[in-house]
Amino acid sequence: ANDYISTIPISLTYFLKTSNISGTFFNGKYFSIFSLYLYTYEVVGHSFIACNNDLNLNEISFLTRYTMNLNTYIQKNKPASPIPVSGDVQLDSSNTTNPNDLIPINYDGPLISLVSELNELTGLASVKSDLLDIIHLLKVNSLRVSRGLTPAFVPMHYVFLGNLVSEKTLIVDYLSQIYQHFNIISQDKITKASISDFIGIDSSDTLSKIKIIIEKSQPGILFLEDLHTLSTDFVDNVGDSLLTFLIRELSEVSSQLITILSGPTKELTIFLEDNPLVSQLFIKNIYFEDYTLEEITEIIFSKATKNDYHFDNEATFYLQKQIASYVAENTNAYSNMSFFQSLLDNIFSKQAERIMHLPAVDTHILQTITLEDVIAGTL
Repeated sequence: ANDYISTIPISLTYFLKTSNISGTFFNGKYFSIFSLYLYTYEVVGHSFIACNNDLNLNEISFLTRYTMNLNTYIQKNKPASPIPVSGDVQLDSSNTTNPNDLIPINYDGPLISLVSELNELTGLASVKSDLLDIIHLLKVNSLRVSRGLTPAFVPMHYVFLGNLVSEKTLIVDYLSQIYQHFNIISQDKITKASISDFIGIDSSDTLSKIKIIIEKSQPGILFLEDLHTLSTDFVDNVGDSLLTFLIRELSEVSSQLITILSGPTKELTIFLEDNPLVSQLFIKNIYFEDYTLEEITEIIFSKATKNDYHFDNEATFYLQKQIASYVAENTNAYSNMSFFQSLLDNIFSKQAERIMHLPAVDTHILQTITLEDVIAGTL
């Protein structure tokens, strides 16, 4: 696969060599043959990945890397031209636009980097798919606006369902970058608020606090992690007043605010069913699936590798058994990555204790995690 990714198609080298020949026409006013060439590979690649209804993240990653390599090769070897071959379309300000002219549809640098980072995340298949759908919608909307067409509806209120707390925080950051890239919000700002931040001494004070928090959150994202607790943690009349005020204010807010409700799937689903005004405003759900045993194992060893640690064979086998045993005995293990991060940190600490008793060390010793370290770190 790596050989294929690094191989430049002969047809592309042909286009690059012949594009400078007098009389050869490769560019229109709003398109470049190189943009269309990349777009063709993207469409064929997407169709191939989707043909069996199985989202394979390795295939997505390979396609992204391949088109990035092609784009890099083009930028290095293409002739000088004012025609945009990537990024947002630059349209002429004159009134001579032909509605049949083609517009290049490519990701620019920031989006390529963002999508690549998403593809490298372990698990979260449906979350990645949802974010890619949002990117495609916003990209096509920008092209529609450039042609004087009405843009499609863009969700501004999301529900994050699932138990992966730290992962939700990460995806909020990606979502903020996406919306800022397409100028939906002007700042990459995320404001976290809990229900206690809204509760005042009376209804007037509660409404005032809601207005202040919403005002401070703009432009950006307002992230609410515990709205579903209104049904259990507060007296009904207090909860009802807060919820009424909050939904009213969010409904009237400007387009410079994205709002996200987050919570465990069961509790948040019940809350939305019991509060139709909330579910009518927050119509886009993004579901964070729990990790599988294989994904948990991959994340742990990947974190170690990124920190320049290496498990020897005995340590690897023992830790895999310990992970499987813990997951089998704890139903919440598939979403409790903080436990496994603590476990990994403890193993690193035990390795350091062992090394301090050695007379001398080298790089290999500093990097290697032994069976002794894992046993001591998992007790």
